Amino acid sequence: MTKPADRRDLAKWLTSPDNPLTARVIVNRLWQQHFGRGLVATPNDFGTRGDRPTHPELLDYLARELVEHGWSLKHLHRLMVTPAAYRQASGPQPDPLVGWQARRRLDAEAVRDAMLAAAGTLNRKLGGPSVRVPLEPEVYDLIFTEGEPVGLWPLTRDPAEFDRRSLYLFAKRNVRQPLLEAFDLPDTLGSCAMRGVSTFAPQALILMNGPLARGQAKRFATSLAGAADRVGEVYRRSVGRGPSSAERAACDDFLANGGPLADLCLAAFNLNEFVYVE
Repeated sequence: MTKPADRRDLAKWLTSPDNPLTARVIVNRLWQQHFGRGLVATPNDFGTRGDRPTHPELLDYLARELVEHGWSLKHLHRLMVTPAAYRQASGPQPDPLVGWQARRRLDAEAVRDAMLAAAGTLNRKLGGPSVRVPLEPEVYDLIFTEGEPVGLWPLTRDPAEFDRRSLYLFAKRNVRQPLLEAFDLPDTLGSCAMRGVSTFAPQALILMNGPLARGQAKRFATSLAGAADRVGEVYRRSVGRGPSSAERAACDDFLANGGPLADLCLAAFNLNEFVYVE
């Protein structure tokens, strides 16, 4: 008697070399993450109502590579980021998908993590339970009313945990971190095939006046107290390059006239280069 199909049979079918759909979907998601747009513009829909791939041969080639190399995502990442197409600067080209690198903004979590990394405060610990960081007063007052019992948002006991990667932040449907929300962190109510990229005033206000940005700028400045080239370190740690002669002159003049180093670090967080990948 034939055994009825079960979940193991479904898994075998999904990952079978004879079924290219799974590999194509994975490839498309990774391509979208690296280039800003997938080879198929509808990553959640590869059916008849979805968009057709702009480069079907490339999609099939990468899908075969994924399957033939034991479904190694590391191999696929390497294959995508080593060619010249990924390493080119942004600019108009006949084929904007593979002929040049699109200008992309960092995801919300990456903006926060980049601040921590530049300030030298990022806690790189791996694994463990989620972290409940302190909420801004207006966020707490908006969510928790006076009539509710205390302790509805118990903070993680070790303050060092507050500086862990955004991946480890505790996610609660109605608790939205202002920085992450401003930079288009998806809600937890539905599937998000592709993140939105909005541009509006609160983003600049949060990067300039938000408690996280200002707090990390102060810690950034403290870490530079003994640096021989403070301006150079600010640029290298925030945008990965040294300052131009004009930038250095402006920064030196700012500091010489009593400008706080923390304000210079905060300005670095507000550079286009800090939140955009060219």
